[in-house]
Amino acid sequence: MVVSSKKRSNAFTSYFDTCIYLKIIGVQAELGLGHAFPVSYLTIEGLNALGKLDPEEYEFYKNRYTEPLESVKPSLLDRATDLPVVSQSRSAERKRVNRHFGGVLEQWSSLSPKSRAYHLKDALKHPTLKNTKLVLELGKQDAESSALES
Repeated sequence: MVVSSKKRSNAFTSYFDTCIYLKIIGVQAELGLGHAFPVSYLTIEGLNALGKLDPEEYEFYKNRYTEPLESVKPSLLDRATDLPVVSQSRSAERKRVNRHFGGVLEQWSSLSPKSRAYHLKDALKHPTLKNTKLVLELGKQDAESSALES
């Protein structure tokens, strides 16, 4: 694979304050979106609110950036069942990750905002596990309480 050193002219790298980052993660969890989609979705909503998009453009991009991860899962799960050994190791990995996030839940109130953001980002990699769902919910509550304090 050849990797170009040239930057893409249509790409942005953004860095957010922890409070804003947690709110973006909350939108991601709420809508069940992939990693890059919540920023794109919020950008489309902002452009629409400013009147910069035609109704057709808005609908097209809104639909494009709000397709939840769940719509991709069935095909991935079908392929995974073809490999029973892989499925067993995935099951063990899912149990290990779920236990890890159980520990995160126990320590949540004592974690710094930076640590919480790290664990929220990690939890988004496993959105279907019981304990990661709880961590994402706590992150959403944190974002809501931050919004109320502002």
